[in-house]
Amino acid sequence: MSLSEEWLRNSATPHSQSDSSCTSPASNNNNNDNTPLPVINTFRDDWFKKVQDSGLSFKEIDIDGNKLKARAVVVSANENANEYFLRCPCILDSFGNDVGAIYLDVFQCPPPNGSFINIGDWLHVRTNIYKKNFGAKEITHKVVKILEVIPSKLVWSELQIFQLMRSSFIEITTTFILPSALKERGEDECILESEDGLQVRFPTNRINKLIEDNRGAQLRVQTLATYTRPSMGRYEWLKDFSGKEFVSDGGLATSIDPSLDPCDDFYQFVCAGWKRSNPINDFHAVQSHPSSLVTRVLVNYNQLITEMVQNQWIMASLKREQLLWLQYIFSCANLEKAGRLGTNVFFDLKRRIKAANLQNLTDWLIFNHPYTAFFNSGVAADDRDATKNVILMAPLETIQDWSSYSSPLYRQQFLAVQKYLINLFTLFSNDDLEHAIFENNSTAVQRKVANILKVDQRLAKILASYVPSNYTEMTMPLKDITKVIKQIDYQRYFKSTIPREILEKIDIDETTIHIRNAEAVKKIDELLAGLTREEIDDFGDFVLLQHIIPFLDTRIKDIEDQYKFEALGTLPIDDTMGDCLKAGISKFPEVATTLYIERFYSQATTDKVNSIVANIKMAFLEILNGNKWMDSKTKIEARKKANVMTQFVGYNKKIFNETAVSEKYSTLIYPEPISYFGIRVTYDRWSSDRAFEKLLKGNSREDFEFLATTPNAFYMASRNSIAIPVGILQTPYFNVSHTSAQNYGAMGSIIGHEITHGFDDYGAKFDGFGNRRDWWDGKTMNSFNKMTKCFVDQYGKTKVDHLNLMINGAKTLSENIADNGGLRAAYNAFQKVLRRGEGRERPSASQLAQYSPNQLFFMGYAYVWCQSVSDQFLLANVPGDVHPPNRQRVNLVLRNLPQFSQAFKCSPKSKMIAGKKCKVW
Repeated sequence: MSLSEEWLRNSATPHSQSDSSCTSPASNNNNNDNTPLPVINTFRDDWFKKVQDSGLSFKEIDIDGNKLKARAVVVSANENANEYFLRCPCILDSFGNDVGAIYLDVFQCPPPNGSFINIGDWLHVRTNIYKKNFGAKEITHKVVKILEVIPSKLVWSELQIFQLMRSSFIEITTTFILPSALKERGEDECILESEDGLQVRFPTNRINKLIEDNRGAQLRVQTLATYTRPSMGRYEWLKDFSGKEFVSDGGLATSIDPSLDPCDDFYQFVCAGWKRSNPINDFHAVQSHPSSLVTRVLVNYNQLITEMVQNQWIMASLKREQLLWLQYIFSCANLEKAGRLGTNVFFDLKRRIKAANLQNLTDWLIFNHPYTAFFNSGVAADDRDATKNVILMAPLETIQDWSSYSSPLYRQQFLAVQKYLINLFTLFSNDDLEHAIFENNSTAVQRKVANILKVDQRLAKILASYVPSNYTEMTMPLKDITKVIKQIDYQRYFKSTIPREILEKIDIDETTIHIRNAEAVKKIDELLAGLTREEIDDFGDFVLLQHIIPFLDTRIKDIEDQYKFEALGTLPIDDTMGDCLKAGISKFPEVATTLYIERFYSQATTDKVNSIVANIKMAFLEILNGNKWMDSKTKIEARKKANVMTQFVGYNKKIFNETAVSEKYSTLIYPEPISYFGIRVTYDRWSSDRAFEKLLKGNSREDFEFLATTPNAFYMASRNSIAIPVGILQTPYFNVSHTSAQNYGAMGSIIGHEITHGFDDYGAKFDGFGNRRDWWDGKTMNSFNKMTKCFVDQYGKTKVDHLNLMINGAKTLSENIADNGGLRAAYNAFQKVLRRGEGRERPSASQLAQYSPNQLFFMGYAYVWCQSVSDQFLLANVPGDVHPPNRQRVNLVLRNLPQFSQAFKCSPKSKMIAGKKCKVW
């Protein structure tokens, strides 16, 4: 596929290792998180019997009248029987799916009168808390029920307080008497106020019509509320019955294992409990905090969309782009009902290709645009002048990493891919009854698969020699591109694929082309020169199939499921709605995220995090000023860069520019009749065409595009900007009810990580305004390279757990520099908070009472990296990942930071501390 805005966003450096479960080689889904979307309803007995027959053990639990089936229920009580603990590691939804991301914790403690609180009393007690803490004189609205349980934990603490999280909703029915309830009436919307003071907003035209048609009316409204004080935002500290503030820990208290020595394996010390509670299962090879946050976001979207489509007033007021977004999601979700495509869709495409009499690879690329092979292309900021845009080209990723072809460790992975391809092309061969496309024999299938893997292996070998730190970059006018790429006529390609109205406004031959990893591009071009027509055609067939397979019949899915089982040992799980939500959100980021932010996000969070960013940036500047290896001139340039670095906390405000968003999607027109396949093809072509419009426009640092609901964070060198999206500003990464120590350790280290990316081995090549230029003194750069080599060696000699697998110190260098410098900056910033007499809040959980603020800082840092992962997942992902595995990622950073060993009084000979130490920032 052409280099889209999404691809460009992905070129920003994320903080975290993705939980990319192993997808099929033909999968074209960039988001590989397979966490299912939980929908909790009464469990159907027929599905229960089906799952029960499969040998799993289930118990039934009752939550406010909703009967759920829970696997491996653990029940325990302490000696005094004053605390009851129920954990459901696995809950099934109404369709029988394992929604393993849900963990329901219920603590029942004696209230002041000494009697037990039953599960059915939650709502009553919650109402009492509302009365006590918010000073309501009288509660006139009725609390109906807890609408849903999603991954944020519902907890009774030892202080007998129910911590009310934003993701725990209660339904309230309120009556508004019209027209007397009209408090304000604006041109577009009005505010209604009930007798008990509840305010809601409605479109003025609808209220006017309601009053006119009925000469007044009683409007009964169901609302979802969390009872938070507006001054504190939607994540709130509540108080217990004695008036003490409740300070949450996001599950950290139950995650630590005090029986372990933190100086032996700190990651295990912090994460042992979490890993026991969040094991991998038959359906997921990895469990992590990011995957839980993805689920939480999808649950919120599911609720949001459900409410929208059930309200005719809302649907009638939706803008065109919002309807396009919903159509995209629902056409995807209804694919099964509407009917999947048969293999004939591929045969028809091959017939059209044959009829077109394509003579060479250039013809093939033009015909199949926007889908591409070997090289990716798109529009991005000019490295030399970030205010301008250029055409960017880079090698495409391969089917398999070079390790799969070269190491015996990956023999199983290679065989799984080979078998997948054989099964796939055998199915197509059998369906081609006239043998017009495929020869109907196993020899032809074996030949095609061998050619695909042969080409991929040679591509993988080329790319294995290069990591971002040794990429060569080349810039030239398009007319000179033959100096690098000779086997594809890219002058003709771009003249044929860029929209005519854009070509008329530019001199395409003089348009700047920037080639990333140019040496690899040259070698791939040399490889293409030696390939036969048959090898290129076979590889091209697989390229096309990647984009068609998601729409084909269930036989293809069965083949993909078999591949995932053999590669990762995971069983298939149907999460159609979750996958469709992810796709729709990524394709319409502004539309989806503005609705989400308005409903689920508080500006108070942005204000708080902005102050943390400012503190950590100041701490980084002090680290920079204090180092002895930089000359004064380079240090001045570095300070300038740090000072002008911009930040986007939560979201980029530009997504709320309704005029710009409407204009963006005004040219996107779905084909009739509506089908998901037609919508996807249309969207891909529209997105490719629109990307090239940037060649007509200037480039601004304010144009940083990122998906606001993703649980990640980013730095973009061409903008010198960091982004801390809404999606990651949740427990356990950040919560206003956490201690400052935990917030600085978790979110602070991530903020520091992104800031430090501006000064890693790649970011250091750009100045403060995103321009690639050499602003380093030669001697200082030599010192920098010497220190970074320490990281390459340290990480490169680290073994991954019990596997015969080593971290690639060169490939992970940028992330390792950012991890180490980021945590040091966050720690120093937190020390300044402590010196001001702040940041000494104590967690309410008794398990954490013994730990100092500095110890809690490091525990908060490690906790966000807790992960349960299979050996197969590590084998499949470590070679190609630019991040080290989480366990090594945590422990190596702490080895390099002396303040950690001081906080936990570790011996120099302890496992966490022994060994070489490295430092840049």
